[in-house]
Amino acid sequence: MQLTVTGRDMPLTPSLKDYVEKRLERVERHIPRIIRVAAVLSKERQDHVASIRLTAANLKLAVTARSPDMYASIDAAVGKLERSALRAKERKIQEPRVRASRAKQNHPDESRPSGSTAVGDEELKVTRLWVKPMSAEEALLQIKTLSYSFFVFRDADDNQVKVMYRRNDRAFGLIEPDLE
Repeated sequence: MQLTVTGRDMPLTPSLKDYVEKRLERVERHIPRIIRVAAVLSKERQDHVASIRLTAANLKLAVTARSPDMYASIDAAVGKLERSALRAKERKIQEPRVRASRAKQNHPDESRPSGSTAVGDEELKVTRLWVKPMSAEEALLQIKTLSYSFFVFRDADDNQVKVMYRRNDRAFGLIEPDLE
C-alpha cells in the first residue's frame, strides 16, 4: 500500500503521520489489494479536517471528517472509510445473489443451466457422450488408464451399449442390457 500524508495550512508532525498509518491498518483487513491511500490534513478556521482517498483494485473511496481536534478528525475519517469499505464488501457479496434470485423468479426455466433437465422436483445434469465401438478388453484398459469410476461403450461384437464400472473392492464389473 502506498500511503501519502499531506499537511495543508499546518505543519505535519511525524506523530500525526504515524497515527494516520496506524489507524489505516484497520482498513486493510476489510479491503484487499489496496493500491494507494492519500490523506490530506488541514486546518480551516477553528476546525481540523481530515480527508482520505483510497484506491483499491476494484474500489475507490473518499471520505472527509472535521472536528476541533485533528486526532478526532482522523479517527472519524477512518471510521467512515471502514464503514464504506464494509458496505462495498457487502454489496459485492450480495449483488450476484440478488441478481441470481431475481433471474430465477422472473424466468424459472431460463435459470436452469444448459445441459440439465428437471424430473419432478429434482434437477438432473445431462451429459451427452459419443459411445465408441470397442471390445470389453479395450474398455477395461480405458477405465484403468483414465481412472474413471465407470465407462460407457458400445460392444464391437454385438453392437450393444454396455457399462464397465469399478467396484468398491477395486475389482471391475460389467453391466450388459438384457433385451429378452
